[in-house]
Amino acid sequence: NSITISATDPAGNTGSTVLTLLRGSGQTAVTLSASGYRFTASSLPQPLTLTAVVTDPDGNPLPNAPVTFTLSIPGIPVITQDITTDNSGTAKFTTSIPKGATPGNGLATVLLSESNGTSTSARTVVTIQ
Repeated sequence: NSITISATDPAGNTGSTVLTLLRGSGQTAVTLSASGYRFTASSLPQPLTLTAVVTDPDGNPLPNAPVTFTLSIPGIPVITQDITTDNSGTAKFTTSIPKGATPGNGLATVLLSESNGTSTSARTVVTIQ
């Protein structure tokens, strides 16, 4: 929120400045969840949906925020998708873990790159058994 402060001294000279106030934590936040966290290699391919929720410094949903999802699973090429959050601050990425993924821990991440040059991320482990 911006507040303009104006003043006039006894000689009639005027001046003003803008004071910007930020409420809340002062940081944008992103959380990440997955439709599944453990998959059996013999049952692949299987669908996977990653859901990111982005909130502004006051904890309100942040619409139109650009996020990048990345899924890195052993034995398959990295999968990446850019998506923009909807009016509820939510972005969903649905993909498939293909046959050929090998047992081990993989990583799902979401990256929010803000216009001011800062970034925020979240991650979760996806395991192939």
